[in-house]
Amino acid sequence: MQVGLSLHTEMFDAVLEHQPDIAWLEVVAENFFSAGGHHDKLLRLREDYDLSLHCLNMNIGGTDALDDMYLQNVAALCAKFQPTLLSGHISYETHAGECLHDLLPIPFNTESLRNSVARVGRIQETLQRRLLLENISYYTEYEESDIAEVEFNNALAKDSGAGLLLDLNNLWVNHVNLRYSVADYLAALHWDSVGEVHLAGGEEQDNLLIDTHGAAVPAQVLALLRTSQDKLPATAPIIYERDTNIPSLPDLLRFREQL
Repeated sequence: MQVGLSLHTEMFDAVLEHQPDIAWLEVVAENFFSAGGHHDKLLRLREDYDLSLHCLNMNIGGTDALDDMYLQNVAALCAKFQPTLLSGHISYETHAGECLHDLLPIPFNTESLRNSVARVGRIQETLQRRLLLENISYYTEYEESDIAEVEFNNALAKDSGAGLLLDLNNLWVNHVNLRYSVADYLAALHWDSVGEVHLAGGEEQDNLLIDTHGAAVPAQVLALLRTSQDKLPATAPIIYERDTNIPSLPDLLRFREQL
């Protein structure tokens, strides 16, 4: 099993000092659009770890024109750090030229699928890299949706030539809040398209389970991983994301003992 961490820049020094025995590091692309010492540190880390570059504002499912400057920034990071994996979200993040600072759901229907396939194709052609596309958590549904999410995501990957980033916590959040069947999703998933897995923990707010990445991975999500491991491609890393209430590096690393 290949296990890694989603790494914030304030943790770079600890990882450089202790050189933990993990296979992968994942970083958020947007944190590296500006130059600085964090670039030098990531280059040093890249010598010892496989790198996954995770994009938050690629706007894969949006209707605004793709942001050429954004793609140029991502291309420059790919050239500099040579990430093994590159990913974005099956969502939209901008509308009418405004960045919404969130991952917002798209309708699961034929029109949306065609739009997303075309945009993923353009992004991959521009970057000359295969993308992994992540399923998101969401808290409301579109009346216009007439395709099951898993079928939509399978078709998007197949028709665009992309892969999938399977976020098990996002599936669990949607199961709790919207009563979606995680079992049905995983049974229908095209596992050979999965190139990475995310684990995280959410927190309850106003009677909803919110995908905060601010808690330990819940037992239910770990159970989903265990029941899925024999289906996962051997090359797909499992990345633990923690964005708030971040423990010390030793405490973060202990999550491997749960897997």
